[in-house]
Amino acid sequence: MAVVVAVVVAIKTVVVVAAAALLVSLTLEVEEDEAMASRAEVVVMEAVVTSEAASAALVAVVEEEDHEVVVAAEAASVVTPKGLLSSHGAIAQLEDEVVKSQAISVAQLTSNMGNLSMEDKQNLGKFPPRPAFGSKGTPVTLWTNYYQVKTQTPVLYKYTMTVKEIVPEGQEETKERVPKTKGKGGKPAKSRESGTREVKGRKLYLVIKEALNELSKKDKNLLLATEFKSQLISLRKLKLEQNNTIRFNMPSSEGSEKTDVFEVVFNGPVEARVDEMLKYVNSKTGASDDGSDPSQAMTYPKFPDVIDALNVIFGFGPRSKLDEISAVGSSRFFAFGSESRRNEVILGRLRALKAARGYFQSVRLATGRLLLNVNVTHGVFKIDGPCAAFFDGFGVHATPSSEMARKLKLLNRFLPKTRVWIKTKYGSKEVRRSKAIHGLVSIRDINKQCRDKTPKFRHGTDFVVGPGDVSFWLEDEEYNVNLKNYPLFNVGTAAKPTFVPAEFLEIQPGQSVKAKLTGAESTDMGHFGIQVGRQLLTVQGRVLAVPRVAYLDQQKRAKTVDPRNGAWNLKDVKVVKPGQPVKKWTYINILSSPRSEPVGSQSVIAFSQFMRKTMNIAVNDPVPLKPDYANSQDVEKVFVWAQKNQVEIILVILDSTDSEMYGRIKTLGDCTYGIHTICVLGFQLRKENPQYFANVALKWNLKTGGVNHKLHNEVGLIKEGKTMVVGYDVTHPTNMSADKSDAAPSLVGLVATVDRDMGQWPAYSWEQSSKQEMLDETLTEAFKSRLELWQKHNRQELPENIVIFRDGVSTGQFAQVLRTELPRIRIACNGKYPKNKAPKISIIVSVKRHQTRFYPTSEENAMEKNHNIQNGTVVDRGITEARYWDFFLTAHASIKGTARPAHYTVLLDEIFRSKFKSEAANELEKFTHELCYLFGRATKAVSVCPPAYYADIVCTRARAHRPEFFEETDGESVITAGSAAKGKAVHPRLINSMYYI
Repeated sequence: MAVVVAVVVAIKTVVVVAAAALLVSLTLEVEEDEAMASRAEVVVMEAVVTSEAASAALVAVVEEEDHEVVVAAEAASVVTPKGLLSSHGAIAQLEDEVVKSQAISVAQLTSNMGNLSMEDKQNLGKFPPRPAFGSKGTPVTLWTNYYQVKTQTPVLYKYTMTVKEIVPEGQEETKERVPKTKGKGGKPAKSRESGTREVKGRKLYLVIKEALNELSKKDKNLLLATEFKSQLISLRKLKLEQNNTIRFNMPSSEGSEKTDVFEVVFNGPVEARVDEMLKYVNSKTGASDDGSDPSQAMTYPKFPDVIDALNVIFGFGPRSKLDEISAVGSSRFFAFGSESRRNEVILGRLRALKAARGYFQSVRLATGRLLLNVNVTHGVFKIDGPCAAFFDGFGVHATPSSEMARKLKLLNRFLPKTRVWIKTKYGSKEVRRSKAIHGLVSIRDINKQCRDKTPKFRHGTDFVVGPGDVSFWLEDEEYNVNLKNYPLFNVGTAAKPTFVPAEFLEIQPGQSVKAKLTGAESTDMGHFGIQVGRQLLTVQGRVLAVPRVAYLDQQKRAKTVDPRNGAWNLKDVKVVKPGQPVKKWTYINILSSPRSEPVGSQSVIAFSQFMRKTMNIAVNDPVPLKPDYANSQDVEKVFVWAQKNQVEIILVILDSTDSEMYGRIKTLGDCTYGIHTICVLGFQLRKENPQYFANVALKWNLKTGGVNHKLHNEVGLIKEGKTMVVGYDVTHPTNMSADKSDAAPSLVGLVATVDRDMGQWPAYSWEQSSKQEMLDETLTEAFKSRLELWQKHNRQELPENIVIFRDGVSTGQFAQVLRTELPRIRIACNGKYPKNKAPKISIIVSVKRHQTRFYPTSEENAMEKNHNIQNGTVVDRGITEARYWDFFLTAHASIKGTARPAHYTVLLDEIFRSKFKSEAANELEKFTHELCYLFGRATKAVSVCPPAYYADIVCTRARAHRPEFFEETDGESVITAGSAAKGKAVHPRLINSMYYI
C-alpha cells in the first residue's frame, strides 16, 4: 500500500479543498487527531491507496466552520497518525556530520566564485557550503507539511516522445476545421502521405493516452507514467520496433467515424538512477559533490532528472483525468465539476476569471531522506460553461453602444486562445469538437473569406455582430435553436474566420491564466516501488530574539520601542530623521462621479499640522488649488499647474479604489512631471484619524528622504557603516495583459541603502527583453549608480561590504545568477574601486512563493490569536540539505491564514564566513531577521526582508507605469495620448528617491 497526504490549515472560513490523487483517483476518510485540532489547528488527511480504489472517483474534501472537517468519501481504509516522524536522531546526526565534513578552503571557494567573467564560464566553483547550523534562539518543535518517501526502485527509465499527425496528400496544412453541419459520416478513402503536422493541446493528450494503450498491448505488465506532453517514465525498458516508433488510427473528433493517423517516436531511454540519488542523500559528501565536475557542483538541486521522473509518477494520476482535473505546471492540480464549484470564487470587473483552490505536490531532496511536499494552492482560471450563459452573466449583447463596445473590448482580452466545445452534427449524430476562439466577430471581418460561406452583414458600423446581422445562419441548419442577440464567435483564424453563435459553444473548464489578482477581489504505487510515509514530519526550529526599534520622543530624544508579536505603535514618538522640508505642496480631489463630495481643506490642514507637530516632519500648509477638485479627464491639468508653480508633492484624494486612475496618477507624477504623489481615500482622510494620518505621514517622510525608525542595537555588519544592502527583482507580463505581443517587456526593480540607518532605499528601474529573468547589461549601469549614490551620502567613501538579496529566482536558476549577473556586478565595482580594493559581496536568494509551511505542536509555541508559529521562527534543518546554506524564516506575525516563511539560500558568501567564522550562520539569520523590522512604511516586521520587498514594490510601480502591457483593463482609457508619448522612465527629479513607496 501507499499513502498520499494533504495538509489543510483551518482559518475560521469556509474552505473547500480538492485533493487530487497520486497516480490514481482515490477515496479517503479523515479522523482528527484531537491534540492537533485543539492545539495546532492542523488537519492531517491520510489516504490509503489500494488496488480496489483504483477506479474510485476524485474526492472533494470540504472544510467548514471553525476548524471542522468533513470529508466526502465512499469507501476506503483509514489510517490515523500514531506518531510523529522527527528530524532528531539519525537525521540530525547525519546533518552534523555533513557540515563537519565540508572542510573546504574558504579562500579557494571565494576565489572561484569571485573570478567569474562573461568570457570564462568554465570556472564555476561551488555554492558556499553551510558553515554550521544556527544555534541562537529558543528551541521549538514544529510540524511541517512534508512526508517521507521511500522507494526500493534502483532505476527508472525516461523516454521523450515526439508526436506527429500524418497528413494525407492534398490536405492543407490548416486542415482542422469545424465539420459541415449536414452530411453523412464515413471512413475516408485511402490517400498517400504528404507530410506530418505537430499535435498540440487536447489532441496531444488523447494521442499519448492511446500510445500508452498500444504499449500495454505489447507488454501487459508494463508500468508507465507520463505528463501527457513529452515525457514517459517506465519501470523497465520498452519493447519497441527497430525505429522506436508506433503508429495508429484515432477518430478525428469525438463521435466521428472518420479517423486520422498518428505517429509517436520514443527517444531514449535515459536512466534516472534512484539508487545513486539515495546514496547521495545518505552520505556525508556524495559523489557529485566532490568538486571533480564543476558543472555538476553548480547543479541545484542535485539529481534533477530523478526528481523530475518521480514528480511525473506522482502527477500521473490527476493528469489522467483530463475533464475533471486541471494540471497547472508540474505540481499543481485543480478539480473542476459540479462538486468542485465550492472551490471557486468568481472575480468581477469583466475579467471573466475565477480563483480556484487546488492541491500542490512536489518531491524534494533532504539530508538522509526523500520528501514529498504537499500543500493547498490557488490558481486563476478562465470562467467556464455555456457561452450564452457567459454573455448573460456579464450583460453582453450585440446591440451597438459606447458602453457595450467598451465592455466587449475588455472581455475580448479574455477570449483569444480560449478552448471551447462546439456542438456540430456528423450525419444524424450530434458531436462536439474542441476549438480555440480567435475572438468576437467584427464588422471589419466583412471582407475576409469565411470557411463555410461568405456572410452578409446588416450593420455598417465598426462593432461586433450577432446572428441577426449575418444572413446565412440557420438557412439550411436543422437545429431547433432560438438564437438570441449575442455576439458571434470566430473559431477559425483572422485570415479565414469561422463564425459560430454563442448557443453552440461551451468554454472548457480548467484553463489557467497568469493574471495578477487585484486587492478587490494510485494505480498502486507499490508497483513502482514507491511509498509515502503516514506521518507529518516534525522539525526543530528556533525563535530568534526580537530587536528593539528606535524613534525620537516628544522632546526629540532617543526612545526605544519593544515590539510585541512582531508589531508596535507610534504613540508618543517622532520619526528618527525628518526628510527635506517641503515648502510647496497641494492637494486635489479626483471625483469619479457627480455625486461625490470633495474633502474640505480643514481635513487637509489637520493632516499637515499632524505631520509638523506630532511626527516632526517639516512641512508648510498646502498651497490652495482652486477649485480643489477635478474629474478624471482633467487630472493632467493639475500636474501642468503644479509644475508651473514648483509644487513638490501632490496629495491626491480619491473617492474610490480605482486601479486605473491610480496608475495614471503615478505615471504622470513619477515619469512625466517629476512630482511626488501620495494617494489617499477621501472617506478615510475626512475622519482625521491620527492612525491614518500617521500611516500617510510615514510614506511622506520616506519620499522626501527621511528615516522613520532604525534598530536600537545595530547588527554587527551595520554599526560600522561600511555595508550597502541591495535588493532586486524582475516582473514579467501576464497572458491577460492588454498587449499580448512579444514586445511586452519584463521589468527590473533595484534598490540599495545609502547609509547605516538603512531607512532610505532609492530605486533604479528599467525594461529588458520579455520574460527574461536574468538581468541584462543595464545591471552594470544601475549598480554603478547605486555605488555613486552611496559615495554621495558617505563622504565619498565606497562600501567595503555589499549584501545582495536577489528575489524571485527558482532553484534551477541559481547557477545562472552567478554566471550572468555576478560578473556584471563585478564590472560595475571594477569601474569604481581601486585595484585590489574590491568590495566583499554576498548574494542571498529570497523566495516567498513556495509551498513549505510550519505549524506549532503545542499551545505554548503558538501565537495567541490565530495559532500560527511565533514570529521570528527560523528552521534550517530537517527538510533542508546540509550541503547547502539555506534557511526558512518567519519574521512576521501572520494576520490571516497560515504564516508563509521566506526561504533564503546563500549563492555567494565573501562576508559572513570570513568575518564571523563559526558564527556565520547565526549572524546571517540575525541580520536577515532584524532587517525585517526596518520596512519604513509599517510598524511591524514584514514577511520578507526589505531589500527584496522594496524591489518588488518598484516592479509593481513600473507595471502601473505601463498599463498597456500589464493591466487586464482597457489600456487606452488609462493613459492619455499626451502622457503616453512621453515615455515611462522615472523623471530625473525623482530617480534617486523612494518615489515608489
